[in-house]
Amino acid sequence: MPVEGLLSGPEELGKDDFLRLLVTQLQYQDPLDPLDAQDFASQLAEFTAMEQQLVTNELLEAQIEMSTAAMIESQNSVAIGLIGSGVITTGNVAQLTGSGSDSAYIGTTGPATVRISLTDSAGDVVARFDHSVASEGVHRVDLGEAAEGLDAGAYTISVEVLGAAEGVSASALASGVVQGVRWGDSGPVLVVGEREIPLVDILEITTQEQNQP
Repeated sequence: MPVEGLLSGPEELGKDDFLRLLVTQLQYQDPLDPLDAQDFASQLAEFTAMEQQLVTNELLEAQIEMSTAAMIESQNSVAIGLIGSGVITTGNVAQLTGSGSDSAYIGTTGPATVRISLTDSAGDVVARFDHSVASEGVHRVDLGEAAEGLDAGAYTISVEVLGAAEGVSASALASGVVQGVRWGDSGPVLVVGEREIPLVDILEITTQEQNQP
């Protein structure tokens, strides 16, 4: 049976291709040995099932597109609404003002005593002190005397868990005020100081005063 040119593409059959194949099969069947009625009914059933599946797939694709569009619109609204707000995010940079009332943020998986170190841009450790937290979560740490005499600027934070806090881990966090929003390939990106932070990386929203003591 000549079927050359009947297929719409080399990758997969569509419902139109299947229908053309079925019609061509009937057109070129042997009159002395026609297609068995049962086989013909089976092929029609296959065609109907395939058409229903294609319609279902089209509906699912449309629903996915609508859901994606709604999610993007929601993310954009949230990001724009954060302009001027304080945020805490992944990172290890503390922006000191030199005012003597600076703070930093850390995250822990449980209660522990931690050792916090501040390193300047030259790679020198300029401050180190111990601090205790009573629970897991995000913690604001007043730098207090540890930051006295330090120039304003960005310092790298490192955190070490002390003692027998078995299984507890700690990490430094970054904070700042959202100054603007831009749209990246994976969604909204918040402009926080000199950093650009994806919306999905925001851990907590705070007040502006907390991030700029």
